[in-house]
Order: sequence, then structure tokens, then C-alpha cells
Amino acid sequence: MILITNNMVDFERIYQELEAHPGIVFFVCHSKLRKKAWQLKMMEIALDEIETEEPIQQAIVISASPHGRNSATLSVDRYYLPDVAAENI
Repeated sequence: MILITNNMVDFERIYQELEAHPGIVFFVCHSKLRKKAWQLKMMEIALDEIETEEPIQQAIVISASPHGRNSATLSVDRYYLPDVAAENI
């Protein structure tokens, strides 16, 4: 079970404290992109990412930035959470 949320601030902090988790997906977008159509597009991208590689101990961030009235740029970022490299410094 993978959590999908638009609350990156709280859940990134919570997941940073977990020793193990199945993964988390964050949707980050401007309020005018929180319409169902954009959320469905973001969900499709998230599912494609999960199918490519299970996000065990990882966070996937799907970001949407508005461009014009009816368009947006969607991007994907993936990183380990907690950040194992940062812990070893």
C-alpha cells in the first residue's frame, strides 16, 4: 500500500522518521490545477512510475506548474526517504 497525498510538508517529515515504508507519492500543484482532470493526469504518471519500479523507501513527487489558461507542465522526481546518503554524513 502506497500513500498518495498533496500534504508534502507533514508526510515528508513523518516518513523521514520511519525505518521502513512501502513508498509515498506527493502531488504538488497550484490550487487551480487541483481539478479532477489534472489529478487524473498526475495519478496516471504516478501509476506509470510505480509500475516502472516499486518505490520502497522512496518518495515520488509529481509536480504540476500552470502555463497559460488550460495547460501545465508536469514533472516527476524520485528520491529515497529517509535519505540514506544524508544519514551517513
